[in-house]
Amino acid sequence: MNIHTHIYHFPAIRVLIYEDKMEQEFVAHALEFDLVGAGATFDEAKSNLADCIRAQLQFCVENDMLGSIWRPAPKDVFGKWERAQKSAFTARKTERRPRADMFRLPELLATV
Repeated sequence: MNIHTHIYHFPAIRVLIYEDKMEQEFVAHALEFDLVGAGATFDEAKSNLADCIRAQLQFCVENDMLGSIWRPAPKDVFGKWERAQKSAFTARKTERRPRADMFRLPELLATV
């Protein structure tokens, strides 16, 4: 009897969430995918990002384009993430400050 085992290691992805004051909305940017979700609230932006990631994954699987899943954001976005992460250690977090969070992919996708 052959037993096939599939082991999945779901990576943690970095997500920068900040308020865009000009557009008057929150923006959630997944750095490993270079995908963005926006919304009127922090949670709405995060949920819209999860929808975007889900659609990207589905498209890549259905079209046999798995090599296209991981596409990092531009370096300046990674710089913003680093600054937000550092400021979280030195200042009190508020909803208006950029947040640099790590989410396990299944957890982020389950937010919808």
